[in-house]
Amino acid sequence: MPALKYHVKNGPGIEDMEALFWQLRGYPIVAASVSAWHSEQDEGDRAARICLDLLETLLQE
Repeated sequence: MPALKYHVKNGPGIEDMEALFWQLRGYPIVAASVSAWHSEQDEGDRAARICLDLLETLLQE
């Protein structure tokens, strides 16, 4: 996601993050933080939508 402020070269992809969030659903997580992004570079709100989708995955029961 080019709009992210804190890039990780060769970091995990969206699919990897989704799989991780699915695994974390069973744990008693009390807080989560999402990396910031440059809204002016977020074409079509892609970064925002992906982050919200990942958080939704974490919250599903």
